[in-house]
Amino acid sequence: MLPISLYEQIAVEHMGCLLTPDEIERELTQEFAETRAILDQSAASMAPGRPWQMVVDALARRLDAVDGITGILAAPHEFELKNGRVCHQGRPVSLIFMDFNNDVFLKLHRKHDLTPLYQAIRENRILNPRGTEPINVKSMFEVITGLQSKRFHPETVRRTPWTRRFFPRTTIGPKGETIGDLVEWTRENWSHLVLKPERGYSGIGVRVGGIG
Repeated sequence: MLPISLYEQIAVEHMGCLLTPDEIERELTQEFAETRAILDQSAASMAPGRPWQMVVDALARRLDAVDGITGILAAPHEFELKNGRVCHQGRPVSLIFMDFNNDVFLKLHRKHDLTPLYQAIRENRILNPRGTEPINVKSMFEVITGLQSKRFHPETVRRTPWTRRFFPRTTIGPKGETIGDLVEWTRENWSHLVLKPERGYSGIGVRVGGIG
Protein backbone atom coordinates (compact mmCIF):
# COMPACT_ATOMS: atom_id res chain seq x y z
CA MET A 1 0.00 0.00 0.00
CA LEU A 2 1.28 3.46 -0.86
CA PRO A 3 1.96 5.93 1.97
CA ILE A 4 -0.63 8.67 2.58
CA SER A 5 1.95 11.34 1.76
CA LEU A 6 2.33 9.93 -1.76
CA TYR A 7 -1.44 9.95 -2.27
CA GLU A 8 -1.46 13.60 -1.21
CA GLN A 9 1.35 14.40 -3.65
CA ILE A 10 -0.49 12.67 -6.51
CA ALA A 11 -3.72 14.50 -5.68
CA VAL A 12 -2.07 17.94 -5.60
CA GLU A 13 0.55 17.68 -8.35
CA HIS A 14 -1.22 15.46 -10.87
CA MET A 15 -4.92 16.07 -10.21
CA GLY A 16 -4.91 19.69 -9.05
CA CYS A 17 -6.82 18.64 -5.93
CA LEU A 18 -6.13 20.47 -2.66
CA LEU A 19 -8.21 18.14 -0.48
CA THR A 20 -6.64 15.72 1.97
CA PRO A 21 -7.14 11.96 1.40
CA ASP A 22 -9.73 11.90 4.20
CA GLU A 23 -11.60 14.79 2.61
CA ILE A 24 -11.47 13.10 -0.79
CA GLU A 25 -12.89 9.93 0.77
CA ARG A 26 -15.74 11.89 2.38
CA GLU A 27 -16.50 13.68 -0.92
CA LEU A 28 -16.60 10.39 -2.83
CA THR A 29 -18.70 8.69 -0.18
CA GLN A 30 -21.20 11.56 -0.27
CA GLU A 31 -21.26 11.52 -4.07
CA PHE A 32 -21.91 7.78 -4.17
CA ALA A 33 -24.66 8.13 -1.56
CA GLU A 34 -26.37 10.98 -3.44
CA THR A 35 -26.16 9.15 -6.76
CA ARG A 36 -27.55 5.98 -5.17
CA ALA A 37 -30.40 7.99 -3.64
CA ILE A 38 -31.30 9.48 -7.03
CA LEU A 39 -31.27 6.05 -8.66
CA ASP A 40 -33.33 4.51 -5.86
CA GLN A 41 -35.87 7.34 -6.02
CA SER A 42 -36.26 7.01 -9.78
CA ALA A 43 -36.59 3.24 -9.50
CA ALA A 44 -39.19 3.54 -6.75
CA SER A 45 -41.36 5.79 -8.93
CA MET A 46 -41.25 3.31 -11.82
CA ALA A 47 -41.30 -0.02 -9.98
CA PRO A 48 -41.82 0.22 -6.20
CA GLY A 49 -39.90 -2.34 -4.20
CA ARG A 50 -37.36 -3.16 -6.90
CA PRO A 51 -33.67 -2.06 -6.84
CA TRP A 52 -32.58 0.40 -9.52
CA GLN A 53 -30.32 -2.16 -11.21
CA MET A 54 -33.32 -4.40 -11.81
CA VAL A 55 -35.43 -1.49 -13.09
CA VAL A 56 -32.80 -0.37 -15.60
CA ASP A 57 -32.35 -3.93 -16.81
CA ALA A 58 -36.14 -4.29 -17.13
CA LEU A 59 -36.33 -1.16 -19.29
CA ALA A 60 -33.73 -2.57 -21.68
CA ARG A 61 -35.54 -5.91 -21.80
CA ARG A 62 -38.84 -4.16 -22.48
CA LEU A 63 -37.34 -2.33 -25.43
CA ASP A 64 -35.79 -5.55 -26.64
CA ALA A 65 -39.21 -7.19 -26.61
CA VAL A 66 -40.61 -4.65 -29.12
CA ASP A 67 -40.77 -6.10 -32.62
CA GLY A 68 -37.96 -4.72 -34.76
CA ILE A 69 -35.97 -3.24 -31.83
CA THR A 70 -32.91 -4.62 -30.09
CA GLY A 71 -32.44 -3.04 -26.65
CA ILE A 72 -29.24 -3.42 -24.62
CA LEU A 73 -27.42 -1.98 -21.61
CA ALA A 74 -23.87 -0.94 -22.42
CA ALA A 75 -21.01 1.03 -20.90
CA PRO A 76 -19.86 4.08 -22.93
CA HIS A 77 -16.52 2.47 -23.84
CA GLU A 78 -18.17 -0.70 -25.21
CA PHE A 79 -19.18 0.93 -28.49
CA GLU A 80 -16.95 0.59 -31.54
CA LEU A 81 -16.51 1.77 -35.10
CA LYS A 82 -16.83 -0.87 -37.81
CA ASN A 83 -16.60 0.08 -41.47
CA GLY A 84 -17.26 3.68 -40.45
CA ARG A 85 -20.46 2.88 -38.50
CA VAL A 86 -21.12 3.06 -34.77
CA CYS A 87 -21.63 -0.50 -33.53
CA HIS A 88 -21.93 -2.60 -30.39
CA GLN A 89 -20.34 -6.02 -30.65
CA GLY A 90 -20.46 -5.71 -34.43
CA ARG A 91 -24.12 -4.69 -34.65
CA PRO A 92 -24.96 -1.19 -36.01
CA VAL A 93 -26.48 1.21 -33.47
CA SER A 94 -29.42 3.44 -34.36
CA LEU A 95 -30.01 5.36 -31.10
CA ILE A 96 -28.15 5.71 -27.79
CA PHE A 97 -29.76 6.99 -24.58
CA MET A 98 -26.93 8.53 -22.55
CA ASP A 99 -28.05 9.81 -19.16
CA PHE A 100 -25.06 11.87 -18.03
CA ASN A 101 -23.89 15.37 -18.84
CA ASN A 102 -21.10 16.57 -21.10
CA ASP A 103 -18.63 17.09 -18.24
CA VAL A 104 -18.94 13.44 -17.23
CA PHE A 105 -18.62 12.43 -20.88
CA LEU A 106 -15.34 14.32 -21.24
CA LYS A 107 -13.97 12.85 -18.01
CA LEU A 108 -14.78 9.35 -19.25
CA HIS A 109 -13.14 10.13 -22.58
CA ARG A 110 -9.87 10.86 -20.76
CA LYS A 111 -9.93 7.29 -19.42
CA HIS A 112 -11.45 5.47 -22.40
CA ASP A 113 -11.54 6.04 -26.13
CA LEU A 114 -15.10 7.25 -26.71
CA THR A 115 -14.55 8.14 -30.38
CA PRO A 116 -17.55 6.00 -31.42
CA LEU A 117 -19.81 8.08 -29.16
CA TYR A 118 -18.36 11.29 -30.61
CA GLN A 119 -19.40 10.04 -34.04
CA ALA A 120 -22.84 9.08 -32.71
CA ILE A 121 -23.25 12.64 -31.43
CA ARG A 122 -22.30 14.10 -34.83
CA GLU A 123 -24.82 11.77 -36.47
CA ASN A 124 -27.60 12.84 -34.04
CA ARG A 125 -27.87 9.32 -32.65
CA ILE A 126 -27.61 10.42 -29.00
CA LEU A 127 -30.65 11.09 -26.82
CA ASN A 128 -29.36 12.84 -23.72
CA PRO A 129 -31.62 14.75 -21.29
CA ARG A 130 -28.58 16.01 -19.32
CA GLY A 131 -26.47 17.15 -22.25
CA THR A 132 -28.68 19.85 -23.72
CA GLU A 133 -26.22 22.71 -23.20
CA PRO A 134 -26.52 25.62 -23.28
CA ILE A 135 -30.24 25.51 -22.51
CA ASN A 136 -29.91 23.37 -19.38
CA VAL A 137 -27.10 25.30 -17.67
CA LYS A 138 -27.91 27.28 -14.53
CA SER A 139 -26.95 30.59 -16.13
CA MET A 140 -30.12 30.36 -18.23
CA PHE A 141 -31.99 31.41 -15.07
CA GLU A 142 -30.57 34.89 -15.66
CA VAL A 143 -32.54 35.09 -18.89
CA ILE A 144 -35.73 34.51 -16.89
CA THR A 145 -34.89 36.79 -13.94
CA GLY A 146 -32.97 39.44 -15.88
CA LEU A 147 -33.81 42.14 -18.41
CA GLN A 148 -35.90 39.70 -20.49
CA SER A 149 -38.15 38.66 -17.58
CA LYS A 150 -41.22 40.34 -19.10
CA ARG A 151 -41.10 37.82 -21.94
CA PHE A 152 -42.00 35.03 -19.49
CA HIS A 153 -45.12 34.24 -17.53
CA PRO A 154 -45.07 36.05 -14.15
CA GLU A 155 -45.44 32.75 -12.29
CA THR A 156 -42.38 31.37 -14.07
CA VAL A 157 -40.36 34.43 -13.08
CA ARG A 158 -41.62 34.24 -9.48
CA ARG A 159 -40.62 30.60 -9.10
CA THR A 160 -37.18 30.98 -10.70
CA PRO A 161 -34.35 31.80 -8.26
CA TRP A 162 -32.60 35.09 -8.94
CA THR A 163 -29.42 34.11 -10.79
CA ARG A 164 -26.48 35.97 -12.28
CA ARG A 165 -23.31 34.81 -14.01
CA PHE A 166 -20.53 35.60 -11.56
CA PHE A 167 -17.83 37.99 -12.75
CA PRO A 168 -17.06 41.73 -12.26
CA ARG A 169 -20.05 43.43 -13.85
CA THR A 170 -23.01 45.75 -13.43
CA THR A 171 -26.41 44.10 -13.14
CA ILE A 172 -29.85 44.27 -11.53
CA GLY A 173 -30.24 42.82 -8.03
CA PRO A 174 -32.96 40.53 -6.66
CA LYS A 175 -35.02 43.49 -5.45
CA GLY A 176 -34.65 45.45 -8.68
CA GLU A 177 -31.76 47.54 -7.38
CA THR A 178 -28.71 48.41 -9.47
CA ILE A 179 -25.55 46.49 -8.57
CA GLY A 180 -22.41 48.36 -9.61
CA ASP A 181 -19.93 45.54 -8.96
CA LEU A 182 -21.38 42.05 -8.63
CA VAL A 183 -18.23 40.62 -7.03
CA GLU A 184 -18.09 43.27 -4.31
CA TRP A 185 -21.87 43.07 -3.79
CA THR A 186 -21.51 39.30 -3.35
CA ARG A 187 -18.91 39.81 -0.62
CA GLU A 188 -21.25 42.16 1.24
CA ASN A 189 -24.28 39.88 0.88
CA TRP A 190 -22.58 36.49 0.98
CA SER A 191 -24.63 35.15 3.90
CA HIS A 192 -27.76 35.26 1.70
CA LEU A 193 -26.29 33.73 -1.46
CA VAL A 194 -25.33 30.42 -3.03
CA LEU A 195 -22.50 30.10 -5.56
CA LYS A 196 -22.77 27.17 -7.97
CA PRO A 197 -20.83 25.91 -11.00
CA GLU A 198 -22.68 26.64 -14.22
CA ARG A 199 -22.76 22.93 -15.03
CA GLY A 200 -22.83 19.86 -12.83
CA TYR A 201 -25.06 18.25 -10.25
CA SER A 202 -25.08 16.38 -6.89
CA GLY A 203 -23.81 19.45 -5.04
CA ILE A 204 -20.26 19.30 -6.39
CA GLY A 205 -18.56 22.70 -6.16
CA VAL A 206 -21.52 24.41 -4.46
CA ARG A 207 -20.71 27.09 -1.89
CA VAL A 208 -23.44 28.22 0.50
CA GLY A 209 -23.07 31.66 2.05
CA GLY A 210 -22.67 31.71 5.81
CA ILE A 211 -21.70 28.02 5.97
CA GLY A 212 -18.04 27.10 6.25
